[in-house]
Amino acid sequence: MRSLIFTSATAPGARLRRKVADLLEDDDDGSDDVVVAVHDRGDMGDRSLPCAQRFAAVRRVLRDEGRAIPTVWTKGMLDDADIPLAFHHRFGPSVQLFVDDPELARRATALGLNCTLDASLGGGGDAPPRLTDTKTHALVVSRAQPFHQGHRALVDAALAAADEVVVVVAAADRAYGQTDPLSAGERLGHVWEALADVRDRVWLVALPTPAEAALALPQLRRLVPAIDVVVARNPVLLAMAEAAGLKVLVPEAVVDDAGTPISGTALRGALGKGELPTGLAPAVATRLAPLAPRF
Repeated sequence: MRSLIFTSATAPGARLRRKVADLLEDDDDGSDDVVVAVHDRGDMGDRSLPCAQRFAAVRRVLRDEGRAIPTVWTKGMLDDADIPLAFHHRFGPSVQLFVDDPELARRATALGLNCTLDASLGGGGDAPPRLTDTKTHALVVSRAQPFHQGHRALVDAALAAADEVVVVVAAADRAYGQTDPLSAGERLGHVWEALADVRDRVWLVALPTPAEAALALPQLRRLVPAIDVVVARNPVLLAMAEAAGLKVLVPEAVVDDAGTPISGTALRGALGKGELPTGLAPAVATRLAPLAPRF
């Protein structure tokens, strides 16, 4: 992860597209991503356009930039003053940060982060598109620690059941631990690479752990278009979806050569032994090789 653009994105357009293109052009070996995170301010009505509309506008602006990852930044329970610290934790100390808010830039710079203020990033474009109900949306949730073939199978099942899929990278606030070794920035890059063939049908969101599990789906509804079906095998998520009145779809588990369901726990164990297991999504295996010691 090299660059993070954090924007209110009221009317993203050519300026944002040029900034992303310039950052990608400066990447010598073509291995880095640019994450464009829409600030979920939690405000609606007169103060700001709904987050889902601003997110849709950023997706439209970046649709031709394959290595630019559109997502939403949800601060969760953080105070505004803590957001720069969360940047550091979720995306790593070496990230190059661009923001369009002067106060946020001041706080990030005071913490020693590599931060540039560019007030034009969220403006100068067309009005964000109105979201309509003409498309259906399925939901897939995963910590992606790491993203593996079982996760990809969930996405494929979701795409078969709906026009578009909202892929949530969960527990975005967790990193560098035994069960959560990868940062949110790394996981976003892995998932985006693994879904390269279907990106035009994907809304990719990184969500922190909610204070209460029951808040997860209501929080998500503020960020993305309406969800029609939840595709999962996690019994807790399925129970929450059914309680919310959503349709659910439970695909069969993907198994390895021994007939054992592929799991993140087993993959992390293999990576910790210096192995590169076959259950990984192919695009992820290449990116994980240099990170294996962390497991």
